[in-house]
Amino acid sequence: SDFKDPSYVSSLPIPIITALILSRIVGCIFFQGTKKMRVESFMRFCAIFLMFIAAGFFSQSMHKWQELDLFGSWSPISERAWHNQRVFDATDCCNDKTNRFFVLMR
Repeated sequence: SDFKDPSYVSSLPIPIITALILSRIVGCIFFQGTKKMRVESFMRFCAIFLMFIAAGFFSQSMHKWQELDLFGSWSPISERAWHNQRVFDATDCCNDKTNRFFVLMR
């Protein structure tokens, strides 16, 4: 058995019942709020959101294939001076030692 102590099992019904009640309330609120929503705008939002998710999956898969050398190497690393070089240095403007705003962001 996964439960070593029977007191864990006796405390499970309270969160389960609470979750069922809250899910029912949230579902009813969501349903009432979406009754007035136009289906076209909802579908357009969902389509755009799914495109962003698909673009993320695609970029991750391309990255994994590059790590596996599926595409092969195009040229020796010595001929690619740009490879793994720093493009932008933000230590001057975004330093938490000199700019107090980034202390909060840390």
